[in-house]
Amino acid sequence: MPSEDVRLELPLDAHTRTLRITILSDNGLKTFRDALTKMALAQTDQIRFDELLGVTSIRSIRFFLVASNVEPANTVMWMIHGYDVKRDTAGMVIWKRSVDGWRQCLTQAESLSPGTRQTFSLPSDNVAIEAAYPA
Repeated sequence: MPSEDVRLELPLDAHTRTLRITILSDNGLKTFRDALTKMALAQTDQIRFDELLGVTSIRSIRFFLVASNVEPANTVMWMIHGYDVKRDTAGMVIWKRSVDGWRQCLTQAESLSPGTRQTFSLPSDNVAIEAAYPA
């Protein structure tokens, strides 16, 4: 069984709708940074993050990183219509940035270390993206 290196969750203690990416190991930090690097270098136009090795998605949240030609006004979208009560799935979150936007996110992710957290959303987003690396 693969190890759990990253956990995607919807924290109940958050003041706004938040997708928290909890980094649980150095491997998890590498997974997160590698995904941002691929987006920042335009090596791909989409990553299904919840399907990466070592990533566990609480309530089966589907989480996509998507490239855009321009910086959209809302970079994070919550698609709640994907909710399935029987399977307790929480729908999907689409995080869309331009290449420059992904570069900014990668720069922010470079400062993540045990005991720190970063917020990657823009003020116009209705969902916050937060990465936390507990000590």
